[in-house]
Amino acid sequence: MLTRDEKIKQVQESLQKFNKDKIDVQEAASIMGCHPETVRRHIEKGYIKAAAIGRTHYTSKQWLREYIVSDNFFHINNIIKTHQITFEENKCKIIGFCSLPRTAYEIQKYIGYCDVLYTRKVLLRMVAENKLIRLPRKNRATCYQYIATLAENSQS
Repeated sequence: MLTRDEKIKQVQESLQKFNKDKIDVQEAASIMGCHPETVRRHIEKGYIKAAAIGRTHYTSKQWLREYIVSDNFFHINNIIKTHQITFEENKCKIIGFCSLPRTAYEIQKYIGYCDVLYTRKVLLRMVAENKLIRLPRKNRATCYQYIATLAENSQS
């Protein structure tokens, strides 16, 4: 993982290569290495200065430079890295917890995620990538239960 100074230097170099002064959300996201929705949220919160022209927000190189050296920028990059690490760690916890059929809500509370939609996204990612848990049978959408495929094989 990059240190704060290395990340700031990397983004400033990307910003210098950019030859326009008016930068839209998509361009700002590619310069900073984050998702455009993250840039939009930070504009709404006032972390990034921007001007709206029609429905599109634009920022400037100077405003981005100010944001890059702020604590808000480094904090968001640490969150991105933390999510990548915790997914791998939580994958093992989820598999162990799902030795018995569990709902997404139960898994969410066990792992400590705030958002049940994010929990479902993680579970579906685990199903798609590794086949470590099985998709639930369709009874009712609110009662879907996930089970680890290893636990399912040992019960048979």
